[in-house]
Amino acid sequence: MEHTMKALKRCYCSIKSLVADYNKQQLNMMKLHGQGGISKNAIIPPPIDMKGLFGLDVNNDIWQDIGLANDEFDETVPPWLGDEDV
Repeated sequence: MEHTMKALKRCYCSIKSLVADYNKQQLNMMKLHGQGGISKNAIIPPPIDMKGLFGLDVNNDIWQDIGLANDEFDETVPPWLGDEDV
């Protein structure tokens, strides 16, 4: 447990930086949404909240995968998702 906590503390700053970069890009996409840069129909992912990020809550926004909505594919499961040999 102690080893895990030390590793997590070392990585925390890197993860915090990645989340900040992601949120900056998300904000840029929100600004461009519908202005010729990004289609009005495009789905912009939500920002990631650092609070609770390491809590492994299954309802956390980080687990949302907008690209796999049921209405986006034709009832066939993509090979990377359904075939263990891929």
